[in-house]
Amino acid sequence: MRLRFFVYRAAAVLITGLLATGIWLSQNRSEPDLRAALPAEIQETLAYYENMSQSKLYRLKNLPNGYQETLSEIESDLKEYDKEQHRLLEEWKKYPEDSRIIHALIENERMKAEMLNYLFTQLAIRTDGDVLLNGLN
Repeated sequence: MRLRFFVYRAAAVLITGLLATGIWLSQNRSEPDLRAALPAEIQETLAYYENMSQSKLYRLKNLPNGYQETLSEIESDLKEYDKEQHRLLEEWKKYPEDSRIIHALIENERMKAEMLNYLFTQLAIRTDGDVLLNGLN
């Protein structure tokens, strides 16, 4: 019985992850072209922070149902981070020699990941869930 539950849960996590990735990619079609032109080490750094963000966002979405309004606010904030990232990529396209833009790209992704990590920690603590924290960290 426990094995079946685990298999169903793992399948649900996998499907949710694939759907989220597909939706994200469909919304950001022009960015991969711009990002492909970035130096490899910058791409890797951005990918690192993006993976952190996606992981925490997934965990936030799996908090108890009472947090739907909070989640809507978080998603709105994330759209602002993404708009800023796109604006910075467009700016870098115009001025590829300007290292300040590269630093701003990295800082934007880092701040997004840190915000999600902070919010997840605070919300998980408020749910009084030692099990929740232990199961999701």
